[in-house]
Amino acid sequence: MDPLNPDRPYAGIFLSDESQAELLRWWAKVVGQPLLSEVHAHHVTLAYDPTQAQLEAIPFGSEGRVEVVGWAADEHGQAVLVRSVPASINAFPHVTVATDGTPPVYSNLLLEQGFELVQGPTLTGSVEVRT
Repeated sequence: MDPLNPDRPYAGIFLSDESQAELLRWWAKVVGQPLLSEVHAHHVTLAYDPTQAQLEAIPFGSEGRVEVVGWAADEHGQAVLVRSVPASINAFPHVTVATDGTPPVYSNLLLEQGFELVQGPTLTGSVEVRT
């Protein structure tokens, strides 16, 4: 979400409670880093402030699938790189796991700087649009 304009809509796969818990367990077991102060771990953005054409192409109400394929972390953010169905238009599709108070959008920059490839869990969630 845009920290300067939090009312803009975004389409995403919003992880189920079970998948959120699975992601956090996986992070603790595989990555082994303590979570930063603000835990997010709840969605993959498919399209931020989507156009009408993008909205029409997204299967809202369906179940989305999210495969963890990488991770990155520093003192400001923790994120997992994902492959999702439906696919995200982001250059680095991800779930922000946690931040130190830095806006979650920081995950894009974090992953752009590099990441560790992994074969992580496959998570599920509902495909929705929110503001």
